Amino acid sequence: KLTFNENIELKYLEFDSERGMLDILFSKYIKNIPCLFGWNSKNQWMYLINRAKKLNLNPEKCSLSGKLITKLNIPEHNIVLDYLDIYKKYDTSILIKEDDSIEWAIKNILNIKKKNINPCIYESCFDEFVLHSANDSYLIYLLHKKLNSFDVFYKMSQIAHTELLKTFSPIHQDETMIGRELLKNNNVMIHDDEENIENRVV
Repeated sequence: KLTFNENIELKYLEFDSERGMLDILFSKYIKNIPCLFGWNSKNQWMYLINRAKKLNLNPEKCSLSGKLITKLNIPEHNIVLDYLDIYKKYDTSILIKEDDSIEWAIKNILNIKKKNINPCIYESCFDEFVLHSANDSYLIYLLHKKLNSFDVFYKMSQIAHTELLKTFSPIHQDETMIGRELLKNNNVMIHDDEENIENRVV
């Protein structure tokens, strides 16, 4: 049963410039968040990366190792995931998903009608804009609690002993599990150009 009576404290910071805001976001907040989710958020993440570069900031500071990986420039050793991808791949509560929008998911899964706002509210009433943005984040959290789609995703990673970001690939999972079984019998998988290995499976 899903309940909504949670005590949530909302705080937001004011910055003098976009550059100062992004600097703190990458160097302090994202760097210390083990797992960051959004809904259909890949474009939003790339926008943040590109804005940082345009403002002569190094987005790699959001990574504990100082490295960004994959084509999406995900921080190494941190997890930045699009919950929509997990929902589409692992959720079975709704077999036919007519729409990928957050509005559709909230209406059909949580039975909540999401309030849409005028984009101009950013200029006219900034506090309400911030509250609306926080509300969107909370709704994604409620979807997670209701569906537990990430738990399935995480369990698949545990079973295959693969990194979370590679769990989307069934091929990588299969190769990892097959390779582990081969090693139990002292067999290894090698490239064609490797030689002088007695036990080999190509």
